[in-house]
Amino acid sequence: MATGTQKTIDEIDDIMEMAQAMNALGISCKGLKTLDQMKDKVTTSLHQTANKPSWTARKAFAILSEAKDEHTRKKEILLSLYKDAEQCLEDMDDNILSLLRSKVGNIEENIKKHKLQLAREEYFLLVAGETSSGKSSLVNLIMGEELLPYSVLSTTSTICELKFGTERKIVAHFKDKDPDTGLPTKVIQLKENPNTTSKKQSYLQQISPFVHVKSDRQKGSIYKKIELFWPHDLLEKGIVIIDSPGVGESDIMDEIVTEYLPRAFAFIYTINSSNAGGVQKDRLEKLLENVRNTFLHGKWQLPAKCALFVCNKWDQVPEKEDKEVKSHIVKKLKQSWPNLDPSTQITYISTLNATTGQNLGIVTEEFSSLMAGIKSMVLQGIDCRMEMHWRWLDFLLSRITFQAKAFVSNASKDRQEVLNKMAKILQRLVAIETQQGKVIGELTEYLSRRVDRALTQLSKYLSTEDVSKRFTSWTLDDAPKEEMSWEATENQIIKALSKRLREIIEQWEEDNKVFANARESLLEHFQQRYNFVEEQLRNLQSVVIADNFGSPAANYTDSGFTVAEKVVIGVTSPIWIPLSLVALVIGAPIVGIMALREKFQDNRKLKIYKQDRCAFMTKESAEYLDSVNDELVLRVFVDEQLREAKLCLERIKARIPELIQADKMLCQQLNDERRGKKQLLDLYLPILSKASELRGDLAVFGFKEVFGEDISLKTLDWQEDEFHCLGCGAFGVVYKGTMTKHGRQQPVALKVYSEALHAMNACEILAEVELLRKLNHPSIVKFHGSSLLHDDGETRVILVMEKCKESLKRQLFSKPQCCPGKAKTPGVIKEVYSWAIQITEALDYIHKQGIIHRDLKLENILLSEDDRVRVTDVGVSKHAVDVTGTLAGTPVYIAPEVFRSEIYEFSADIYSLGIMLWEMWYGKPAFTNIKFTSLAEFFNLIVNEGCRPEHDDKCRPPPPSWQELMVMCWETDPTKRPSAKKCKEALTEIYKTMQ
Repeated sequence: MATGTQKTIDEIDDIMEMAQAMNALGISCKGLKTLDQMKDKVTTSLHQTANKPSWTARKAFAILSEAKDEHTRKKEILLSLYKDAEQCLEDMDDNILSLLRSKVGNIEENIKKHKLQLAREEYFLLVAGETSSGKSSLVNLIMGEELLPYSVLSTTSTICELKFGTERKIVAHFKDKDPDTGLPTKVIQLKENPNTTSKKQSYLQQISPFVHVKSDRQKGSIYKKIELFWPHDLLEKGIVIIDSPGVGESDIMDEIVTEYLPRAFAFIYTINSSNAGGVQKDRLEKLLENVRNTFLHGKWQLPAKCALFVCNKWDQVPEKEDKEVKSHIVKKLKQSWPNLDPSTQITYISTLNATTGQNLGIVTEEFSSLMAGIKSMVLQGIDCRMEMHWRWLDFLLSRITFQAKAFVSNASKDRQEVLNKMAKILQRLVAIETQQGKVIGELTEYLSRRVDRALTQLSKYLSTEDVSKRFTSWTLDDAPKEEMSWEATENQIIKALSKRLREIIEQWEEDNKVFANARESLLEHFQQRYNFVEEQLRNLQSVVIADNFGSPAANYTDSGFTVAEKVVIGVTSPIWIPLSLVALVIGAPIVGIMALREKFQDNRKLKIYKQDRCAFMTKESAEYLDSVNDELVLRVFVDEQLREAKLCLERIKARIPELIQADKMLCQQLNDERRGKKQLLDLYLPILSKASELRGDLAVFGFKEVFGEDISLKTLDWQEDEFHCLGCGAFGVVYKGTMTKHGRQQPVALKVYSEALHAMNACEILAEVELLRKLNHPSIVKFHGSSLLHDDGETRVILVMEKCKESLKRQLFSKPQCCPGKAKTPGVIKEVYSWAIQITEALDYIHKQGIIHRDLKLENILLSEDDRVRVTDVGVSKHAVDVTGTLAGTPVYIAPEVFRSEIYEFSADIYSLGIMLWEMWYGKPAFTNIKFTSLAEFFNLIVNEGCRPEHDDKCRPPPPSWQELMVMCWETDPTKRPSAKKCKEALTEIYKTMQ
């Protein structure tokens, strides 16, 4: 229903009344004869949405209510899992608890912190933006009720929190104290005033003095914040809407706005589109700087994707300038806001038209689009927070299962076998620890080089004649006007110089991306090295829980680290990495400003400045530029631009020794263990069972409720039939299909799991997904994301991958003309060399991530539609019998040390590469000339007798360089094999000679 006496368009049944309404709206009724024609004209003029939303006029807030209800449901499930984890901890002995604390920290305090954050009942929606951009009007529009007063002559002067209350009242919080009572707060009951024309006007008049300032904006309000309690359905759900003053109006208010961001689950920033295209870039950047500083001090960072930019007053933008203004806004926002997606994070609206339409029961197209954007943003904000809590609990449970499994798996082993294994692992840990001192030194040096390079480039730029000319040229419009005092004038001069310098550096950075590239390179490099160490430790952890360490080949079943072991070991340790890179220049060099201030203090001659402002500014700006272009000054500035990278490195330096020490502690405990098998199994098997089950439940929840569907099922199209089938296995079936993204279709391969998602398989699927997300290289099959297929009450996981046309094995083995050893054209040899180079490039990348492929074979090398290599099945080894059903296939690629079940590393992949190089040349499976009846017999031939593939007389022999590389790769001693990088370099050099 409409508020007051105003009718909606559907309620108007008199043609004269309709004419009056159209006149009030500024819509002509000329030529219209019927009431229906007039109503059609109004709906068309107000751009009523053609796609009917799920909510009606004045009920747009229902979208937020639904999102909040959804979050409440999810967090109750996650809170229950946290409570189960607490119960699980109560059953643990001191051994596991001490190990957990070494890896996780204060478990009890961390669980308490996460539970408190999850249980929080208030949901903050922060509305910030530019002065006079219509923030209060936007809030009123969303609420469907005029709660906040707005005025052309005034602006919101303080933070206003809209909260639920059965009684309408204001609680004013003073910056200092109430001048009348000396108290920090003041409560004002809002009451109806019979002398006003309506209840609405009565309340707005009472609220206005507390939230508006009509003069002296710089001084601001005496209130730190205002709490407005109101009976409203949305607020009753626990949602708190924060209406803030214009960004940049007051430093104090800007700081207060920034304090809300870590608590906000969504952030709306309004832009005044009528103000020369909107986007007061300096103000938005100031807010982003504050956000960055908050994050660097360890507080939660609102993810960049959880912000929505609302370009208000769009009705004031001339239609012919629409595209140009949009382009301008997008460009400006991209410069300021990291990883901005204009299609989902920018919306254009006239709140005036939308409010007018809403009062008539009409939902405009712009309003519908706005609420769709808000819904998307809020849901993403909820899921981001939920994922943070989910990941920490998953990390905790993965450590519990791993440590319990370590005690269980070693309880049944011979005591001497355990001692031998722990001795080797501890020896390897010491080697990793020694290696890390060198690595940290290299990373520190890398940071120093990037800082020096950026400093040199900036200094060189500031020394150019072009910069000097731009910086020292001043017109009367540019030069600050003189103030009443020299001190005030001096401040304006310093601000003008600082602003101009920042603008010049910003333009340089926009053109050259020096700081952006340095940040990205540093953080990527640090993350890669950290991942490398973690994967090395994970490889050792797999040995700790392996059942076949040092066992004879007859008992060999695994080619290393199985999916099951990967699941037990679980996720890697959380490390601080910025969620998004800043996209702007932070501040300006400031030491020069201080030097200039000291100079001005000796020359306070306002009269000289008045005589010729331009000449004064030209002279002083030249000296200012010289003082800025100093190594010490610029180094401080450049360091600030790269502060995220420096902090990241400091945390990695602290974290890596902690990880190594935690694994040392576990090995030492296993080494010193004296309890009997029954005692150990009775104690640790229940812990392992309970923690594994709980982690499985958590994984199912994560897939279904948090992150499992990053690709909507609606965008995928495929048929589960024989024609679309690309392959099948124990996991399920791979189908060819299409994915629609941004209106374009692309072919994809859909890996559809046969088994429904449940607690027993969710962790295994999750391990594969997490690994796929890590890998991003042109020669590795691209992982687009995951989706969920709901059918008959069950949920199956779908992995969406790049579609390739066939495997390299099929290409080479079924087409003799494609093999160098059999081909008659030189182009074939060149193509195979190219494929080999691409394989080694992918392998080098994988190894730099600290990952061992573990199942490298021609079957796992695919070819794209343009015949480029795509490596697949990275890091997920399988039982030999699962791969082929026989002893043929995968075992031929297995390195001797893997047969011996020793601790092996990247060199195991290089052995497999050597066998592949032979097969790529000859176009046939290796070892087909060797007869063996068991894996043990094959083991003896490979390991003890050093048997390797031999030349096939029916084929031409490979060139010496190819032969030498093969032999080096399949050396029995893993330390004598080349690295993937060396293989890549060798193949590249050979390839160059073929050009």
